[in-house]
Amino acid sequence: MTRYVAGKKGIVFEDPFVASVRSLVAEAVPEDGVVLVVSYGDDALLALDGRTAWHFPRDDEGGYGYNPADGAEAIRQLEAQRSQGATHIVFPQTALWWLEEYAGLRDYLEADSGEVGRSEAGIVYSLPVA
Repeated sequence: MTRYVAGKKGIVFEDPFVASVRSLVAEAVPEDGVVLVVSYGDDALLALDGRTAWHFPRDDEGGYGYNPADGAEAIRQLEAQRSQGATHIVFPQTALWWLEEYAGLRDYLEADSGEVGRSEAGIVYSLPVA
């Protein structure tokens, strides 16, 4: 709402939450990285200082997809996007529940990828090269 009102008044407003996620990614992901963001469809979370960013999960048109049924489906969705070039995934603080709900995904990321960034803004994992 604040962003909407500011826009109507011609004021540039940067949401502090979005800024903190952007800062986390800037510290953890190389500039040529392709970042998946558990974004709930918030396009502001995809503005990552020149880095390519995609919603996760993502539908066929590139918009926010649907939450997976379980960890195995989350891994399949992740692998599909990794095969298209994704190099990292970020779980903003608002999406950290995914790492409990989809424990299989968390275990997969911790075993095969590796955490490369963490702050109060969220967690970033590197993905293995496709």
